Amino acid sequence: MITLLKEGLCDEVLGLYIWSYTEMIFQVVFIALLVLLFVTTFQWLYGWFPIIGGTWGLPF
Repeated sequence: MITLLKEGLCDEVLGLYIWSYTEMIFQVVFIALLVLLFVTTFQWLYGWFPIIGGTWGLPF
């Protein structure tokens, strides 16, 4: 990636910006899915379904 930036080609630099934004979005989505999985597992283990479901309106 550094060599592409040093070449200074507009298309490749723009492509790098688009790729980095896409990568960041994927990381945010992945972390959100992990947090959701952890929360659902936690509330499943401790039986907090009515509290969480009543607050967030989730179907479980």
